Amino acid sequence: VSTQSTGSLCVMSDPSHQVDFLVYGASGYLGQHLVKWLKAKKKNYTTLSTRLQNREQIEKDLDKYKPKYVLCAAGLAGRPNIDWFETNKQEGIRVNVIGALNIVDLCYLKKVHCTFFGTGLLYKYDEKHPLGSGIGYKEDEEPNYGHDGPYYLSLIHI
Repeated sequence: VSTQSTGSLCVMSDPSHQVDFLVYGASGYLGQHLVKWLKAKKKNYTTLSTRLQNREQIEKDLDKYKPKYVLCAAGLAGRPNIDWFETNKQEGIRVNVIGALNIVDLCYLKKVHCTFFGTGLLYKYDEKHPLGSGIGYKEDEEPNYGHDGPYYLSLIHI
């Protein structure tokens, strides 16, 4: 399934209309901010809700819109938290691993710049980083979610 919405500068009556930016995952937290930024900069963009594991549709999207750039903030977020992936491993892998590879690979093959946004390491509040303190983690600090970490985190070490 693929649905679309368009930026104010897109003229979508012409199905072969080229856009500068194609955005996947525009309904999520990061995606909403990307769209807000594109609007503020008056960029020519289209948002799509194609499922990342649907490689054939992504290829059709790229052929139809001929973007210069793909911004992908799509993926599954664990609900209610990251532990959801412990009992939904297949779905997590299909979307957040295989789906990510689909879009990056297709962009590579079609020579389209792709920027993929996602989270990779997880942290929880602790004594050094108390809730509400404003003290954040630094990039060189090890993730501290769980003892050995949830299954989902092991995927980034593949």
